[in-house]
Amino acid sequence: MNIMSYIEQVQTAPDATPADIKKVCEEAIRFHYYGICVNSIYVQYAKSLVAHAPVRVACTVGYPSGGAAISVKAEECAYAITHGADSVAMVLAVGRAKCGEWDYVTEDMRRVVKAADGHEVQVILEAGLLNDYEKARACHMAVLAGATSVRTVSGFFPYTTNVGDITLLRKSGDGKIAVSAGGITDYEEGKQVLAAGAANISTTCGEALVRAAVAEAETQGLYKDWDETNPFEKMTPEELFRYLQEKQQRE
Repeated sequence: MNIMSYIEQVQTAPDATPADIKKVCEEAIRFHYYGICVNSIYVQYAKSLVAHAPVRVACTVGYPSGGAAISVKAEECAYAITHGADSVAMVLAVGRAKCGEWDYVTEDMRRVVKAADGHEVQVILEAGLLNDYEKARACHMAVLAGATSVRTVSGFFPYTTNVGDITLLRKSGDGKIAVSAGGITDYEEGKQVLAAGAANISTTCGEALVRAAVAEAETQGLYKDWDETNPFEKMTPEELFRYLQEKQQRE
């Protein structure tokens, strides 16, 4: 499975340094990831590092608790877009959702969508803190607010996205919003949520997922002797897999 094109590598640790951001960007370019996600303090720097590559830069808004005021979230979103973000990932106002203040929750999302000025907005639900009704309702409100996608979790709180989450959110969104699986650290889990319809995977373990995919392919005889120092870095994933397939046929 070519999992690389589904991976959004996340680096939002509170102690992340510029060196950490550079490492994530280099990894994303090298493995042809879908994108990266960083905090607003590093969005401009990250964008400068991947400007020459087809790697999308997402910026968090209201991270990690979602507890910032609506105006503060909108301002952070505007800052992110102005400084190069391709999209923003806002954290749901979880506490307001838990007590049923859905008008507030929806307005919170709407203001960020407006501040994004046409750029994609993802709503991080923190599914581990919500019951199924709250997950479904929050996803529905994200659709009404004009968000582009929802993500199950940020990865900040301990919770493993499962197939049930993806199925529930896709049903709740009624095909009008994409669903991203957050907090994925295991290759088998990644395959399962993608098979269930997740649009992509947000993870801090991208390289481990890639290596697991390569190991699986080697076991299946798809190709052999993958070498991370090989001269394929400038190939697209499609070019790489076509080359390896042809090589396998020759052997």
